[in-house]
Amino acid sequence: MPRVTTDRLELKPLPAKAAALLAEDRDGAAAVLGAALAVAWPEPNLVGLLRLRPPVSPEAEAFGVWVMIERTTRVVIGDVGSKGRPGDAAVVRLATRCCGGTARPGARHSRHPSTTGIEHSGPIGSGARSPA
Repeated sequence: MPRVTTDRLELKPLPAKAAALLAEDRDGAAAVLGAALAVAWPEPNLVGLLRLRPPVSPEAEAFGVWVMIERTTRVVIGDVGSKGRPGDAAVVRLATRCCGGTARPGARHSRHPSTTGIEHSGPIGSGARSPA
């Protein structure tokens, strides 16, 4: 599974199995993600969106919703969305709120830099660090 790490965050695609569990089984979704879920995550609008989304292949998961996991606590603090498949330079662009991403209120400011504009230019799945 592709992932991007910074000093404070791990970003990775939301697996379809975890997405399907979010509305009814938070503990099950957390187990699939390998991280606890913040009380305020996910927001209701994300759960509604995921209910409408058809199941996708594991390869396609990389181009949908990604979760932001605080590395020190292993807690999902929010989500971001991919702007689509990589372009010619094999760059995956992630966007925050403007594309529906959210972060729990306590994690939005000084402790975590904005993820707007993070680019992962290593091979997908390499675990390369973000240049941001």
